[in-house]
Amino acid sequence: MAERKKWKKEYVTYGVGSLVFITLAGLTLSLIFKGFKGAGSLVIPDVFTGKTIAELLVILLLFYTFDGLRLLFVFKTINTDVSFFLMIKLIFINVFASGVTPLATGGGFAQIYFLSKNRIPVGTATAATTIRTVIASVIIFASVPVILTLEKGVQRVIDIQHGVLYSLLLITLYIFLFYGLVRQKALLKKFIFSFLNLLRKIRIVKPDRCERMKASVDTEIAHFAESLVSFSRGRKIYLVLSLVSSCIYLFLLFFFPYVLIRAMNVEVHLITVLSIQVLITFLIYFTPTPGGSGVAEGGFALIFSHFVSSPYVPPLTFYWRFLTMYLGMMIGFVVFYREVWRKDEKSKN
Repeated sequence: MAERKKWKKEYVTYGVGSLVFITLAGLTLSLIFKGFKGAGSLVIPDVFTGKTIAELLVILLLFYTFDGLRLLFVFKTINTDVSFFLMIKLIFINVFASGVTPLATGGGFAQIYFLSKNRIPVGTATAATTIRTVIASVIIFASVPVILTLEKGVQRVIDIQHGVLYSLLLITLYIFLFYGLVRQKALLKKFIFSFLNLLRKIRIVKPDRCERMKASVDTEIAHFAESLVSFSRGRKIYLVLSLVSSCIYLFLLFFFPYVLIRAMNVEVHLITVLSIQVLITFLIYFTPTPGGSGVAEGGFALIFSHFVSSPYVPPLTFYWRFLTMYLGMMIGFVVFYREVWRKDEKSKN
């Protein structure tokens, strides 16, 4: 009963987040269409040939496959058996939940919840999803100062006078927070216990339930720590595969705009397109709007307007975002609520 009430609240939370995402993305795209002369339609017959569509479909399938594989290999590294089919479902749940929560915070929590319902300990699920995220973050964060310093194509369109300093400050903050999570487990446990005690004092949580939750937190933090150790000491083949699949996933994520721009017969170096995508993704990490909506579309349009003629900028922005975010969110919406309703029915029975 308590869990059903909890997820009824989640229906509302994710529903409101969806509306905010759609509103911000729709408003931004509308402004982009109005701001660039000659842009009146999403249909570009000269661009969307059968060859281009086939290329995009292949890249899309590979993109989702490697997104699932990178989490699968992390689980294998920490000696936890999970099915690839479950990983595929988690991909779309992650995209949907990340897209409708600020700073993409909801994706990991949603994945951990559904993993726990598939008999994966919460601590293990938390460690695996955290490791998966950190691998991608490290690749992106390590690339940003290099790109800002060396990539001439980026320097043409972005003022980098203070860019390296700001990026290093943000990276330092991110590393500090992760260090606190990984290395200061006692401090983390103390913080959670203090929060639970506060809930008990203000009578939100009953005393007996508070003690059970403390015991659960103690167990799951232990699971989390063990899983991190298991990953560092796990089978090297799976560790390497998790790193390689993460690199391929990111490359495919950043490759979509290049295919679209190339179909427009625009000469832009692949490295420049990939570098700009890295910077946009880095920016989205720190954007407070759900899924980076508004900021992602606006930033992409402004930067690529230096390379693509005005009529093509809005369609390029929409199709980039559709392939990398909107489509996954729509599929994730169906998967997410189907799974939640299915769990509800089991709880009722």
